[in-house]
Amino acid sequence: MKPARLLLASTFATTCAMTCATMGACAALPTGSSGNDADAFAHKMEAFVNKSAWDASTGAVRFKFREKREHIWDKQRGLLVYKTGDTEADLDLRDRGGFAFKNGVEVTGDDAKKLLDDAWSAYCNDTFWLNPIVKLFDPGTKRELVTIDGKRGLKVTYESGGVTPGDSYVWFADDDGKPTSVRMWVSVIPIKGIEFPWEGWQTLSTGAKVSLTHGAKGPSLSDATGAVDAKALGVDDMFAKLVARRGSPASAASPALPASPAHH
Repeated sequence: MKPARLLLASTFATTCAMTCATMGACAALPTGSSGNDADAFAHKMEAFVNKSAWDASTGAVRFKFREKREHIWDKQRGLLVYKTGDTEADLDLRDRGGFAFKNGVEVTGDDAKKLLDDAWSAYCNDTFWLNPIVKLFDPGTKRELVTIDGKRGLKVTYESGGVTPGDSYVWFADDDGKPTSVRMWVSVIPIKGIEFPWEGWQTLSTGAKVSLTHGAKGPSLSDATGAVDAKALGVDDMFAKLVARRGSPASAASPALPASPAHH
């Protein structure tokens, strides 16, 4: 199952059911044209969010998703400290191993595995929604210019990767390339073409821009901070146990996994 889509689906389930009932048929996925113009639209949005600063200068990020899930993400080294409720998972994104805690006490076995798996799922979902504009050119993506209700938008389809390829998003932006809203056609959400705004822009200290406010139907994020690395963010000590684990023989023998999901 694909974590980002599944977590988002559970959040939207009631809203989507009510919307489908009141609106009737869901919106059809538009078709458009790919090529240089579509890519130029995408690059303009990337420039607005300062993708180069996100990629090169933002080595560590801290944020909350829906006020319930906190991520302290060492992008540079592929490490994550994830907190929700009375639990914490310290996750190595390379092999999805690490340490898990409940009420400050370390747990092991199946209990630890569940908390680490939950942390990976939340990471895939929440980091995607923190900055999806930097993933417009992920492997397996197709970009098209489309028109909906007289508005030009960029349709991004994830044709491969994950478990349910084929999901599409249509992004709308102003003349400066600033994303203003997004519509979704995804397999796990009943209503097709659901739309929510892309607002609440914040510029991190690294220069990268993220949008945190997305209306009642969209994901809400808060308390976002970023820095060149974990030390500059003031969280380096939180990763000491994971760094030490990477030096162990068992960790060194584990298969390497990408530090970031293919798209969401």
